[in-house]
Amino acid sequence: MTLSKDKQLEVVRTCYRYECTSAVVDGEELMRYTIYGIRAKDEAGTVVACYDDVSTQQDFVNRLVELCNQGMLDPLHLGDVLLDYLG
Repeated sequence: MTLSKDKQLEVVRTCYRYECTSAVVDGEELMRYTIYGIRAKDEAGTVVACYDDVSTQQDFVNRLVELCNQGMLDPLHLGDVLLDYLG
């Protein structure tokens, strides 16, 4: 079945950008460490998904950010991708 031009649906794809986050955390026995996370922003710069406590290894999180950006991941799937990536 072919739709006429006036009946065709237009697919609108929002582009999301992922970035690494960091925070310094005060742990037990006066120990401080940096924790890295990932967040997704829409085209307007609004944060639409965020996981602040992913890893203490920045390179690990940076690689995940790179993969999400390359794959143009919809933030709807970020939780599942994160679980797979950590597994």
